[in-house]
Amino acid sequence: MGVSHLSKLRGRGVRSGLVLVLGAVWGCQPGRPAGEPVQGYREPSISGRGGWTLVENAGPAEDLLIYDDPPEKGVHLLFLGGRAVSPAGFIRGAQPAIDLRPPTTWEPGALASARNVLDFHLAPVRSGDPLLWVYDEETGERSTVGSVLRPTNPFLGQLVNTGWATKRPNGPVVFASAVRPELVAFDREGDTMWVSRWEPTASVDPPTFQAIEGSAVPAYSVLQFGAVAGPRGLFYVLAAPDPGTGPDHILVFDTEGVLIRAGRVAQGSAVLVDERGRIYETSEKEGRRRRGDPNRSPFPVFALPTLGKPAERTVLEDHRGKVVVVNFWASWCGPCRREMPLLDRFAGELDPDQAVVLGLNEDVRPGAGLAFIEELGGVRYESGTGEGRLRSQFNYRGLPYTVVLDRDLRVVRSFYGFGTSIEPIIEAVEQELRSAR
Repeated sequence: MGVSHLSKLRGRGVRSGLVLVLGAVWGCQPGRPAGEPVQGYREPSISGRGGWTLVENAGPAEDLLIYDDPPEKGVHLLFLGGRAVSPAGFIRGAQPAIDLRPPTTWEPGALASARNVLDFHLAPVRSGDPLLWVYDEETGERSTVGSVLRPTNPFLGQLVNTGWATKRPNGPVVFASAVRPELVAFDREGDTMWVSRWEPTASVDPPTFQAIEGSAVPAYSVLQFGAVAGPRGLFYVLAAPDPGTGPDHILVFDTEGVLIRAGRVAQGSAVLVDERGRIYETSEKEGRRRRGDPNRSPFPVFALPTLGKPAERTVLEDHRGKVVVVNFWASWCGPCRREMPLLDRFAGELDPDQAVVLGLNEDVRPGAGLAFIEELGGVRYESGTGEGRLRSQFNYRGLPYTVVLDRDLRVVRSFYGFGTSIEPIIEAVEQELRSAR
């Protein structure tokens, strides 16, 4: 048995993802506390705002205690590999589902979804557009909740409204913004109940645009990486209180939005909770063993002429047994020009027996794609050429588009667009390499 004391949370955060498990205890390990008091704790400032409550949290009342020996029974997975694990998955068209239906002592409730920070597009939102969608499994009815915020720059409208949603039966729908350190709770009629804010450890600028090589690129930080409703009405959030460190804290809020506990976890680990709110942490590999095989879709197979070597073929099936990064690009894609050198550098760092990068070129004329590669000074990974037919075959939204596949050539994560780094792609590959059989 082991326990680690987590550092006190007093700050602001930047980034996304996590894994947690909820469950019944059935009398196991009854003497363990969930946390220990924070010295000098300051109670939150709570004020009424026209029918709803604003909760300004200065910090948690308790340091979360993290145990390293989760029992086999009585706990359930909430976060895994930096991603929230939902008891019932998510509706189509919103944040990606990780389906998990374990026996629980509390009901999973309706499905709730939000615009996903891992898959958004630069586009305006309209006044009155919903913030969230809720799907009732019993009645089959789908409803909308809340209204979007409209930023000064309209093309950031989708981004500033991304986040994570969770819900309990007959309870509130809670939205954890990806880019703001706050939670919002809505009642069954869709009216705001409370807004809860916490303080990151450093200043974080709101989303904006940066000019990079003549293109406008969104610049933003992700503060919250997932939210899950747990036992006893508590809400668990995976957060990054310190800009640039990644998701490494669990924040625990009560039914009124008060931050009651917070503590540090290892990035990419599996986080579990029991019915009494005690948190356990284990390896991602062990977390995957407990939840079974992830619900992943096979990626369409392809065998395309290799760019620059038309007599050869770029064949996906040749790389079964490896983690594969498939990157769609074209010579007319400005962000591809910035992204591909980074992918090339990453490809050179990979063990070719364990992981590879493959390009898929969308140019109608292969010569245009080949000239583009030459302008970049060449890349070490091969590209197949689709001669303008890839979009109709793979149905991607736009370029660049990147998909990370597991060793069975199933989709782990997909990424649309390019900001300033390929770090999310690298993280997805490294997590899959760690967890692979």
